[in-house]
Amino acid sequence: MNKITETLQMDHLIMEALREDISSEDVTTNSVMKEAVEGEVEVENLDMVKEAVEAGADIIMLDNMSAEEMREAIRIIDGRAETECSGNVTKENIGRLTALGVDYISSGALTHSAPILDISLKNLHAVS
Repeated sequence: MNKITETLQMDHLIMEALREDISSEDVTTNSVMKEAVEGEVEVENLDMVKEAVEAGADIIMLDNMSAEEMREAIRIIDGRAETECSGNVTKENIGRLTALGVDYISSGALTHSAPILDISLKNLHAVS
């Protein structure tokens, strides 16, 4: 059994446990679970993409892949899951990445270069 399948099976067991605790006349268990739980799998190569698709992932995060690898991954996924690209996303290349047809883009560039603001409570005092 591969790691992706193990993770999705564990998620399935957790969802089954949650189903036991959900009861309402107005909300069905299936509607709650559909809205609340999605299985996202992070992949780093095309073999992992194939495993994620076969395991039934809802969202497949294409992490640190080249544009060519992402294009091939999207072809392999073929609409069976939503796609997210992550890693090395910048304002300079985001247009090329969106043109590939991914559903979501994650970028750490927004926070990597943000300045640090040290907010200390050491000098906090009561106001009279």
